[in-house]
Amino acid sequence: MRASKVMKNKPSLLVLCLMMISMVFVSGCTTETEYSEYLKTEHPPTNIDFFTSTEEGKFIMFRFLLEDADGYNTIGDGHVEVEISDKMNNTLYLEEFDVKASEFVDEVEKAYEWRVPKSEIKKSVFSYGTGILTFTTPSGKQFKAIDDSISVPQYTEEELTKLNEQKYLENAIEINKKQRKGSFEITVVRVGFFSPITEYGERKEYFRVDLEVKNIGVEPGYWCSGFVILDKKGNQYDKEYYSGEGELDTGKIYEGVTKKGFMLFETLPKTTTSAEFRVEGGYDDDYNKIVYRFDLPLT
Repeated sequence: MRASKVMKNKPSLLVLCLMMISMVFVSGCTTETEYSEYLKTEHPPTNIDFFTSTEEGKFIMFRFLLEDADGYNTIGDGHVEVEISDKMNNTLYLEEFDVKASEFVDEVEKAYEWRVPKSEIKKSVFSYGTGILTFTTPSGKQFKAIDDSISVPQYTEEELTKLNEQKYLENAIEINKKQRKGSFEITVVRVGFFSPITEYGERKEYFRVDLEVKNIGVEPGYWCSGFVILDKKGNQYDKEYYSGEGELDTGKIYEGVTKKGFMLFETLPKTTTSAEFRVEGGYDDDYNKIVYRFDLPLT
C-alpha cells in the first residue's frame, strides 16, 4: 500500500515533459520579444565596425558598418569623409558626402555602400593605398576606420619616367654653353636638382647635368675620360651610378653623330650659387690633355 501511495504523489513523465516544453516556449517568446523591442528603439552609432573596399571592374566599391554602444549593428545619419593616400603620403582621392540612415542596405547586416570610378583616383607608384574613413554624427561625434589594402591605379614605367622629367624641368636652370676642342663639341644644356621616383617608391636626390656631345672629327672617338662637379669652396662632387633611362652614353661616338642625355652627380647644397662642370677629354694634336670647363650659375 505504501508503494502505491508514493506513485500517486509523483508527477508522471508526460507532465514533466510538457512543463519543460512550456518553459522553453515561454522563455523563447520572451527573448524574441525583447530583441524585437530593442530594434524598434533608437541606438545611435558609437563606432565604425567595419570598413572595406572591393575591386569591381572599372570601379572600387566601398562599404562600412556602424555599431552602437552594445556592439550591435546599427544605422544613422551622418557626414562621411574618405581620403586615400599612398606610402609616400600622396593624396590620391578625397571625397565628402552626407548619408541618411534610410540609405543603409540590408544584407547580412545593414551597411552603407557606394562606388567610385578608378579614373577618379590618382595614379601611384604603388598598387595599393590606405583609406581613412571618418564618420561624423549630427551631434558632432567622429569615428574613424582604416582600410590599408585599397587597390589604386599604378603608373607604368614609361609614365613614371615622364613624370620624373616633368618635375625636373619645373626648376631646372638653362645654361646653353658650348665648347669645341679636339674632335668634339660639348654643350651643357641645363642643370638642376633631380629626385626621380622609382617603381618601388624609392627616392634619392642628385645634381643633374643635361648634355649634347657631337663628334666633329673625321673618325670615331671617345669624348671623355672623366668628369666632376666642383664648387667655389673646394668641394668635389663625383658622378653617381644611375640605372634609369636618359643617362648619356660615354662610349665611342662616330663622326658626325650627336648624342644627348644627362649625367648625375652627388647632390650639391641648396645654398650653392655657382659651380664648375669639368670634363677631361682626349688629347689634341700636340698630345696636350683636353679639358672642358663650364661655369654653372645656380641662381
